[in-house]
Amino acid sequence: MKKYLVLITAVLMIMGFISIFYVKGVESYKLNKGYINSEANPEVIYKSGPAQKETAGASTKKENTAANETKDNEGNLGAAESSAGDPDSEAKRQIDPNKPMVALTFDDGPHYENTDNILDSLKKYNGAATFFVLGSRAEKNKEVIKRIVEEGNQIGNHTYDHKQLTKLSSTEITEELTRTSDIIQDIANIRPGLIRPTYGSVNDNVRNYSKEPLILWSIDTLDWKTKDKTKIVNEALKNVKDGDIILMHDIYKTTAMAAEVIIKELDSKGYQLVTIDELFKARGKELENGKVYSNAYK
Repeated sequence: MKKYLVLITAVLMIMGFISIFYVKGVESYKLNKGYINSEANPEVIYKSGPAQKETAGASTKKENTAANETKDNEGNLGAAESSAGDPDSEAKRQIDPNKPMVALTFDDGPHYENTDNILDSLKKYNGAATFFVLGSRAEKNKEVIKRIVEEGNQIGNHTYDHKQLTKLSSTEITEELTRTSDIIQDIANIRPGLIRPTYGSVNDNVRNYSKEPLILWSIDTLDWKTKDKTKIVNEALKNVKDGDIILMHDIYKTTAMAAEVIIKELDSKGYQLVTIDELFKARGKELENGKVYSNAYK
């Protein structure tokens, strides 16, 4: 009798071990296939259906990438020699020197959202503009810089961090401008060929050490002051004429909203929306380094 009990006990123990190994094997299989999560492999996350597992690290990476892309969107006439944009874009616009034209200019950007919205409006009406950017903002909005250039717009230099050039030494002026030009070249393979002096302030020191044409404006929309869409539109359009250079700032949402209206109205009135280089080229005027320009009237 004892022999039978020992035999039965042995059989039960063997069956128990077999059951344990079977369960472990099934769990291991499911884990490897990504069907379950476990403390041993917390990165495996179940997603419906086979062959659709995704690691927690990959999921986080995607979320971070999307966040960075959203943040980045918060702002080529040859091999790094000019900032006039893609020559093919100019050809497609078919600029007519005998028709009225205006140069829209935007300072202090790029901005990941506002600048993109302005670019959308320009593209809709087959126009272009000049963006005088800060090096500090360009570093944070590289994709916007690339888009500005790729769509045939022009990039100008507005210093690295908006210091007033007339209050700087010759060495400091050079550093502010060169640093920004280097950043733009690294991002878009072009080098800005124009300067918009901060605050519109120019003296002999700025003229002597700028090394590029200095572009001011003939119409100030006062967008920086009013931050009011209707007032910005009115300031831009009330006295506009052929050859004007209009000043705006693409860091303000109200400016982007106003720009959409301004671009539409100028287009409906027969104005060509051109870059600074295109404007002066159409007028047969050659821009000179260190010289100040505020319009291109005939």
